Amino acid sequence: MADETGPTGADRVEMNAAAQDGARIYQVAQGTIYVDAGQARSAAQRLASMPVHQSVDQLMTMSQNDACWVLTEMDEASAARRLAALPRDRCAALLAGMDEGLAAKRLVLLPQELAVHVLGAMPAVRAADLLVEIPPDRVPGLLDGIPPDRSAALLGKTSDDRLSALLHLESWTTADTLLRRLPAARVLALSWPPPADTDHLPRRNRELWARRVGAAHSHAARRMAADLAAVPDDRALAELSALPAGSAVLVVNRLDETRATDLLSRAPRPWVAGLLDHGLSQGAKFLVRMPPERAEAVLAAMSPRRADLLHGPLRIGRLSPRDAAAELATATVDDVVQLEAHLGSAWLYATLSAMEPARVAAILSDRMLFDHVPADVQVFVEAMPTPRQATVLAWLPPARAAAVVARLGDEQVRRLLTEMPAQWGAVLAAGMPVERRRHILDGLPRQIRQPLTDAARARGTAL
Repeated sequence: MADETGPTGADRVEMNAAAQDGARIYQVAQGTIYVDAGQARSAAQRLASMPVHQSVDQLMTMSQNDACWVLTEMDEASAARRLAALPRDRCAALLAGMDEGLAAKRLVLLPQELAVHVLGAMPAVRAADLLVEIPPDRVPGLLDGIPPDRSAALLGKTSDDRLSALLHLESWTTADTLLRRLPAARVLALSWPPPADTDHLPRRNRELWARRVGAAHSHAARRMAADLAAVPDDRALAELSALPAGSAVLVVNRLDETRATDLLSRAPRPWVAGLLDHGLSQGAKFLVRMPPERAEAVLAAMSPRRADLLHGPLRIGRLSPRDAAAELATATVDDVVQLEAHLGSAWLYATLSAMEPARVAAILSDRMLFDHVPADVQVFVEAMPTPRQATVLAWLPPARAAAVVARLGDEQVRRLLTEMPAQWGAVLAAGMPVERRRHILDGLPRQIRQPLTDAARARGTAL
């Protein structure tokens, strides 16, 4: 079968008109080839009528192009049987040389182990082209057998919609492995199937899928935030603005606060307003750092309902810690916690430093669950001057005060007991494990230890 150069211009139009009966155009990897249809069809029919091993011998003697054309003319099942009998690398080369759609139809008829080898052996670009043509429900089994890095490289070349659909059909183990290898921006740009598309799954599986998608998004957001920390502002903003607003929020929430503020101060106001509308965590703290006129312009670009929620926190956030503490003197603990959600923990602890100890203890107690002390609460308490620390701990419920003290060093606890009134110190000491209590009390001067012992005895306990 001889190759012929395709016609151009008017000659090509004329040949296309005549091609209905006399010729066929084959689109292969090497370009558009014009071949006599009769020869290719005759060869295909002849090889299809032979035993498979004989036709394979014939295919092995043909050139790459000729073998591709013959297998293209052959019916899919016959072609697949012969491809399966060829050496694996020859099979991969022939499928790589065919039209993607025709090659995909033959690939899915191959034994799965061979199909996996073929996708792994051919150039990544060609394998990705074939993957696009394979029905989505036939892809998962293929990806399971391909090394994760190779699978991620192939899927990285597919459209977002198809990638989402394919990952939804995969086992979660495979999907999670691939998501962790795909570029973070690609994962965050995916639109996951809506809940209606998972109705065929048991309820527990649907909920598990939703949680795992959330975890994949969080992991990608952390990766992207780490990447953006070291790139110029213009590039970082370009990458963030290319994401859906909800995904951009995930990334900004994980940026260093100073870096996030710098980017939001330079970004277009409508884009910043969109992030705030989509629930940017502690959004008011970024507005506080902006010049007032820019902050007001951003609020004006937001939805009225969301903007109204931020006006109050923004006003409080612009006050000094002392003025904010005075403003919140009659606010409930819940009110203060809500303000923290808008203004961040740094604002909260700066404001607590200016509040009365009893008020501080009430707010810290609300942040603790039984004897669990959040790390930021522990750090805040440890940073207090000892007299204030002693007073705040005295106002905490005994079990929670004991939980904080359990994480303090022995010398710090001795300083606390020295600063506290004896009746408060006795309560604190009584909540310690016996061995630690004895060790700490033994290290105190007698004039400090004895009042503690007397106060405990008056309460009906012994230290």
